[in-house]
Amino acid sequence: MRKFICVLLSFVTGLSWFAASFTALALESQESNNINGFIDGITKLVQAYDSDKEFTVPENDESKQIQSFSAENTVDETDNNAEQEYTLQDFQTARLIVRANGNFNPYGALEEVSGFEDFHILQYGSPEAAMEAYENLQVEKNITEVDLDLVCTYSGYVSTPEDPDIISKDEFLNDWSRDRTQSKRLLEYLAGADIPLKEIIVGVVDTGIDYTHEIFEDRVERTYFNVSSSGNADDEMDSETLYHGTTVSSVIINNSPKNVKVAAYKVSDNDDDLTVTTICAGFLEAIEKQSDIISISLTSMSDPSLITECVLRAYSQNIPVFACVGNSGQLNEYAVPANAPKCIAVSATDFNNTTTFMNTLTPNSDVSAPGEHIAVAIPGDRYARFSGTSYSTPYAAALGAILKSVTPEITVDEIDAQLKETSFDAKRYNERQSSQGGFMDNYHSLWDGVGMIQFCNALGLEKLTAPEIHLEDKVYVGEQTCSITCLDEKAIVLYTTDGTYPAFENADVYTEPFQITRRTRIRAVAYYADEGYYSDEVEATPRIQYTDSDENFAISNDGIITKYNGNISDLYVPETINGITVTGFDKGAFNTVIGLALPKTVTEIPVSAFAKNSTIEFVRGEGIVTVKSNAFSQSNIMYVEFPAAEYIQDYAFYAASKFCRGYFPNVEIIEGDAFSYSRIISFYGPEVQEIDDGAFGQCSRLEKVYFPQCTIINVLWGPANGVFDSCSRLVSVEMPLITNLTFAAFNNTSISKADFPFVKTIEEKAFYNCSELEYINMPALLAVPKQAFDSYGVNPIAEPRFFRLDSVTQIEQDAFGKHPTARIELSHLESAKDLPQTEGCIITLPSTFKECTEDTFGRNYKVYGTKGTYAEEWANANGHEFIEISQETALLQDVPMEYTDETQVLCPDVIGFNRTYQWYGSLTADNTAGEPIEGATEKEFNPAEYPAYPYYYFVVTSTDVGFDPIEIRTGVTANKVAAADYSAYNTAVEKANALEREYYKDLTDLDAALAVDVSGLTVSEQAIVDAQTKAIEDALAALALKDADYTAYNAAVEKANALDRSLYADTTELDRLLSEDISGLTILEQDIVNTQTRAIEDALNSLVFKPADYTEYNKAVEQAKALDRSLYEDLTVLDETLAVDMSGKNITEQAEVDAQTQAILTAIENLVFKPADYTEYNKAVEQAKALNRDLYEDLTVLDKALAVDVSGKNITEQAEVDAQTQTILTAIENLTEKPVTEPETPEEPSQPVTEAPSETETTTQSDAKPSTDVKSPQTGANTSSVFGLSFICICSAVVLVFTSRKRKQ
Repeated sequence: MRKFICVLLSFVTGLSWFAASFTALALESQESNNINGFIDGITKLVQAYDSDKEFTVPENDESKQIQSFSAENTVDETDNNAEQEYTLQDFQTARLIVRANGNFNPYGALEEVSGFEDFHILQYGSPEAAMEAYENLQVEKNITEVDLDLVCTYSGYVSTPEDPDIISKDEFLNDWSRDRTQSKRLLEYLAGADIPLKEIIVGVVDTGIDYTHEIFEDRVERTYFNVSSSGNADDEMDSETLYHGTTVSSVIINNSPKNVKVAAYKVSDNDDDLTVTTICAGFLEAIEKQSDIISISLTSMSDPSLITECVLRAYSQNIPVFACVGNSGQLNEYAVPANAPKCIAVSATDFNNTTTFMNTLTPNSDVSAPGEHIAVAIPGDRYARFSGTSYSTPYAAALGAILKSVTPEITVDEIDAQLKETSFDAKRYNERQSSQGGFMDNYHSLWDGVGMIQFCNALGLEKLTAPEIHLEDKVYVGEQTCSITCLDEKAIVLYTTDGTYPAFENADVYTEPFQITRRTRIRAVAYYADEGYYSDEVEATPRIQYTDSDENFAISNDGIITKYNGNISDLYVPETINGITVTGFDKGAFNTVIGLALPKTVTEIPVSAFAKNSTIEFVRGEGIVTVKSNAFSQSNIMYVEFPAAEYIQDYAFYAASKFCRGYFPNVEIIEGDAFSYSRIISFYGPEVQEIDDGAFGQCSRLEKVYFPQCTIINVLWGPANGVFDSCSRLVSVEMPLITNLTFAAFNNTSISKADFPFVKTIEEKAFYNCSELEYINMPALLAVPKQAFDSYGVNPIAEPRFFRLDSVTQIEQDAFGKHPTARIELSHLESAKDLPQTEGCIITLPSTFKECTEDTFGRNYKVYGTKGTYAEEWANANGHEFIEISQETALLQDVPMEYTDETQVLCPDVIGFNRTYQWYGSLTADNTAGEPIEGATEKEFNPAEYPAYPYYYFVVTSTDVGFDPIEIRTGVTANKVAAADYSAYNTAVEKANALEREYYKDLTDLDAALAVDVSGLTVSEQAIVDAQTKAIEDALAALALKDADYTAYNAAVEKANALDRSLYADTTELDRLLSEDISGLTILEQDIVNTQTRAIEDALNSLVFKPADYTEYNKAVEQAKALDRSLYEDLTVLDETLAVDMSGKNITEQAEVDAQTQAILTAIENLVFKPADYTEYNKAVEQAKALNRDLYEDLTVLDKALAVDVSGKNITEQAEVDAQTQTILTAIENLTEKPVTEPETPEEPSQPVTEAPSETETTTQSDAKPSTDVKSPQTGANTSSVFGLSFICICSAVVLVFTSRKRKQ
């Protein structure tokens, strides 16, 4: 059953989601159908009712843009009740645009078109009928707005369509403007880069397009949309007489890659006429056809709410709308689309990167782009140059298209921010030019947008190296040498000294330093000739001043210069003249100089010193402390530098019509009318404490003031001149400590925010006619005087105001006027004579509220208060909705679900009384479990400025006087910006990454844990990081190390075990090492194994073999040494054998020792004795042979002696030879002579014995011819050998016979 219920619940949940999604889709589809019906209805009205009409358009169109006749009607600013008046001609379309929140009487309208928001287009039969209906509808119930569908036109070409400034196609493709915006370089980069680009469609709401022009080949997305009364109904072909849409579209094409296409929505007829409704129809069609970008180069003063809603619809679908500010050259904060919320408004710049005079001035301008003399395409495959903010707009739209090509998900706000953050600071021409040069004193205006768009910067391309000018914006005394360098040697440095942009066509090429002799604006760029690219420009404006000889100064003894008689126009005054220290100067002393630098010894600018001086433009005085009354009034002074000045007296710069800026970092007091009627642009006064009334009154060029220390505005003249009265361009004011605001203090200014937390009193008309004012925060203000926030007209596109007036007790009549008010918060109000006239306005009325004397019935306020108070009673009595402040009702806007950007400020909307605020940080998504964040006690909160928490929430304490406090808690915001704490995770990852992976057996689990991407998580996702950290740590803990490598160890052990230990003298250490157990170690203990292996190897290498046995060797040596060397013939072999060193041989070398022993013995054995000495023997033999044997009786003894063979005897047998010699001699000596008888024939005598022949010789002689007559001395020996051999053979035979017989037995 439980399972069934779960399945059922899942089904129901899914069905609910599907139903909700289907409903949302159905509603979206229905809305789209309604809008398409609205567009079609307008198209039919125009084509049915306008085709036969000849509209008359304004003749005196100063704005040079779309204007209506009513724009020519002026309103007297002094008439607070003046209403705009229309003539019958204004009703020539016979159409009205009506907004209604319910049914209404159309007063005879022939046709009605609706379907977009609460707008109704009413078509009448004649201008008279429309005019009458207009009057009636003004008072009709449920009607919130009524306006005319006015006829508009285009104009404003410097080169007119009738007489275009024709140029070549090449000029078009290489227009100067493409260099200024970097679009040329970016497009070439994109063409060669491997970057995927999404196809982007830019919807161009204009006069149509000549889609047959060569430049548009493959670049046009046909729309077949034509809401005008001319041409084919399904053809957007451009007008032949105006072709504005073609020119605008060509700028987009020329500055975007091929993936960007244009889609034209034709809203003008061939007579150049168009109306508000046709503009709206084209606008909505571009949105419904899902254009990626919308470019609209026109402005309208009529019914701005209709076009504003078109812009907001585009924004809701993330479609950026780019619109021109207009070409009037005047202030205009109402024209749309440019001034509509969420529209990107574009101003124009010129060749010199300066914003043009033609720009319509609006504080809503976002960026600027080239718009003067721009190369465009015109019908007939021709090209020309036109001017206007119409051409600045497509430039910006092209860059927006490129950003969306690269990053399709980019939002409108991100595109807007990217264009602004990467723009170049384009300055505005100073209307009052210096006599020293027309481009000297340009300035950045808050009315021209942030800067000029830069394509490469917006896409993040590396900047080209820019040059550096080695002079500064300061005063130099004497001629200066200017050098310009560039770190990139490939770059050509181009420069100008006339203030113009240094383009290749007009600049000088820098080759060497040049001289600067006067105030000069130097501008330089690096030019890369190969590509034709320019770097960012740099500039410097040094002022060159000169000293003059003392004789040209008239000076009093007390140091006062009474007259300067020289002719130097930019003068540097020395501290001493003629030995006198300069202490001051008289009025008129310097009437002829343009620039003046005073020495530090001069401490004041005298009264009227330069009053009405038409020459002076610049004064610097480092020692000036006081600028006295009328010092520069009605003079031509342009700017001053007084770094030490503390006091600026009244009228000091009054009506100085060229004065644009001053440097006063230490000024503390500014007196009345000090700068009134001057053209000062901004004032930086960080030390200003007091300002007198009227100090900046009528400063029509003043845009910004900064007075962070100023606490009081002194009233001097009574209710006449406000401190910033009629500073119509003033948009930025920082005076956070100011405590009072005088009469008309900000009358007729353009401030959008009045944030004065300490102001307690304001006078009448303090913010009168502040049409841009939206936010008023004055919690300390005690009373709202008459007409404090009133106006003589209403900004038709103004954002509703928000008032926080917690301490106000009294509100006087006409305090708020007709300006729309969204909300007013009051915590101590007692009495009101006026309340906002806006229907549905939210008002908090406290328990102190006692009365309201104004009739507010029908305004349908939403009154927040405390139940049971008079506020509840009053609300109910006057038809207002009363809402009790509680947790359920007070939270009007919760905190966002996520904090996603470090710049994001959390600012929930919580209504209440006397509120106090506290932000909390929490570890969980619970708005009760957090802890207060120290110091976070303001409504606005940026988490990036405080300690990070996963979640934040806000607690507001509302306290109505006399009642208990009420706590209102917001929801929680998940911190998606502050990174999660990765410290433990990073430690784990670092530990894992530091592992020697080859040490471990299996890293699969660890690798899987590391592969999980948890990067970029926020503190609210800490649990994910922590879980992954644990997974890594667990995987690390589970890792098993590989076993240590025992290969070398085992080899060493095996080698040791294989040893024949009997060969070694001592193996004790080796045996000890082998006995140590190091088994089972891991790879991390490899060192132990390696150490033990090395120890075993060392022990092996240290083993000493036993010595070899030298016993026999020594004997042999001793035998050799014992020889009587004199007995032998040749001892060479023996000596060589003995010479071989056999010492130190170990047992493994025993064979060598034994072999050498045998060699010695063999050498000894082979020694040959020297032969015996036969000298005496031979003499004896010769003596015997010489005997006459016939003379002796018996020679037997002698013959026997001679017969003894002693041949071949060696020296060891010398005794035998000697004995035989003696025997022979004795035998001779003992011979007895015969008695003399007859001679007989004697026997052959013995031959004398010669030295014994060698063995070889004996053999040779024997082999050659054996002697038969003379017995060889060796015959006996040979006989013995034969006998011995015979004996051996006989014995062997006997043995064989004996053995044979024995076997047979």
